[in-house]
Amino acid sequence: MGAVYMDTLARRSAFKWSSAFSVGIASIDDDHRYAIDLLSVLDDVDGDALKTTLAQVLDRLTIFAHIHCQREEIVFQQVGLVLDAAHCADHDYFKRVIAETRAEVALELSIDRVHGIVDFIHAWVWQHLTDHDSKLRTVSVDKERVDRIARAAVPPLSSLIGLH
Repeated sequence: MGAVYMDTLARRSAFKWSSAFSVGIASIDDDHRYAIDLLSVLDDVDGDALKTTLAQVLDRLTIFAHIHCQREEIVFQQVGLVLDAAHCADHDYFKRVIAETRAEVALELSIDRVHGIVDFIHAWVWQHLTDHDSKLRTVSVDKERVDRIARAAVPPLSSLIGLH
């Protein structure tokens, strides 16, 4: 393995859920925790097993992306924040890339391409948590009420998809 890949692998292995990622709205935090846990599944395998696992993770990420984006739209509206065009475009981009990548994974990919896909997914989730959704931390609203509304409108990921 090259030095660049080792640096990326070390950085990814440090990407675990922590309270620093919490926005204070349980359903959004649960979605984010799910995404991080899902990515950790990719970090536990390599070689040919990584290709198979990546296909399974991409299937789950497809569902995650749609559900999480719906939930965020409701939450942002409830807390009085505008879901700006850049945030929406970022969601659309992620959903499109995941769909295109899932089709690509059905082909025979080099291990370097698979690692590139895994790196992209990690980077996107990291950026999403630390930039776009961090705005929710600062809102001064009844976050439990907002969470109840979000859960009633969009089912929890755990009820729809699992990690294994």
